[in-house]
Amino acid sequence: MLNSKPLIKLFKTNNNNYIYDVNKNTVLNITNNQYSFLENYMKDDKNDYIESEEMSKLYKEGFLSTNKAKEIVHPADELLEFYLDNSVKMLTLQITQQCNFRCEYCVYSGSYLNRGHSNKKMSFETAKKGIDFLIDHSKNHDEINIGFYGGEPLLEFNFIKQCVEYAEEKADGKEIRFSMTTNGSLLTEKVVEFLYKHNLELTISLDGPKKIHDSHRKLASNNCGSFDKVISNIKNIEKKYPEYINNIIFNAVIDVQNDFSCIDKFFLDYETVKDIALISSLISDNYKKTDIDKNEDYYVKQEYELFRIFYNLLKKKGIKDCSRIVIEDYNEILKLSKKLIPQKKLPDKTHPSGPCIPGTQRLFMDVDGFFYPCEKVSESSEIMQIGHVDRGFDTEKVRYILNIGKINDESCKKCWAIRFCGICAALIDNTENKFSKIKKEEFCKKTKLVLEERFKNYCVLKEFGHNFEENEKMTLFK
Repeated sequence: MLNSKPLIKLFKTNNNNYIYDVNKNTVLNITNNQYSFLENYMKDDKNDYIESEEMSKLYKEGFLSTNKAKEIVHPADELLEFYLDNSVKMLTLQITQQCNFRCEYCVYSGSYLNRGHSNKKMSFETAKKGIDFLIDHSKNHDEINIGFYGGEPLLEFNFIKQCVEYAEEKADGKEIRFSMTTNGSLLTEKVVEFLYKHNLELTISLDGPKKIHDSHRKLASNNCGSFDKVISNIKNIEKKYPEYINNIIFNAVIDVQNDFSCIDKFFLDYETVKDIALISSLISDNYKKTDIDKNEDYYVKQEYELFRIFYNLLKKKGIKDCSRIVIEDYNEILKLSKKLIPQKKLPDKTHPSGPCIPGTQRLFMDVDGFFYPCEKVSESSEIMQIGHVDRGFDTEKVRYILNIGKINDESCKKCWAIRFCGICAALIDNTENKFSKIKKEEFCKKTKLVLEERFKNYCVLKEFGHNFEENEKMTLFK
């Protein structure tokens, strides 16, 4: 007799029945009888557990435990002050709120609950304070990262030079990596020479072929597209500093109203871009004032490309000619396989696995010196403003963001996805000085649907003999 339901997730593939046991953190292939029994038992309002030989065997091996977390609290909570004082790894400086583009989907375009473009710039004194803060609060790290962000940061190239030179002088024995997110239009020979000399990593926005890229990413001066200028600059870099191409990553923001195949083929075949690392995401609906239209055709083609990746992996044909956009879906399954490390039980105190320690991973400082967890949150959100360079961190605000699972902690305690949840504060912020319980519930529902599909794909690949450990060693597209 059990006094509550076991913490499990049942799911099926075409050929087999499975149970994911949360406490054991293990996926187990089970019989039809076991599956039917557990399916009925989990649906039944009664807690009576009917003994059977098959169920007893599972129970004796440690499966079907009813153990659940007693308290939802982030593992870093008790040592939060220590982490904030010693483990800040990266600082992104918003050196300007100006931009020479007017991209329709930009979070600063006016279509989002965020600030708009402005003429505000960061003072060098503020930047120096930020760099000093990073160095002083990174005692646990031998390597730190300073990023430059905007607006368009290269509008303030001389400012960037000052910051780099100051940071290198003040590094105090630490290795410093520099990075920048740019629209790629201002990469002149003089600029690239400096960036190359200081080994600065570039993330360049490029959304696909000319027609698609230019439909959104337009110059503020004349409303014309920017594709030709960006590609020309990339070609010049490749010609003069060919090895510097390894420091470049393209960031594609994809509008699902466009043809998936057209975008996918561009990043696979276009000579100037096909060998440069790629990350991609859909136009963000986070903080957006209006809903984004869906396009079934886009998702159908995306699913087909995922099937092609699976097929090629199982046939050991390699994935060089497979979708560079969709490969990330396989990478997520690969990450899942690495996280399935058998455990005895969930700890009494735990938390959904998504949140980073705000301020330590990607600390973002705006032009006025205010701190935010990262560049993805809304600068108009009071709750996301976690300190100031002159005053340091607001520890209680950081703690509130860190423990977002407490919003509906009873749901988290009984959730089968707790070990794999990707909850992020930015996704449930409603800019009203508190997190939205409704948004969190919506996020939880989507997360469980995506995770269940990921578990199924993992099991199907295993059924066909796929070896995840072997493929972990492959060079996958970024």
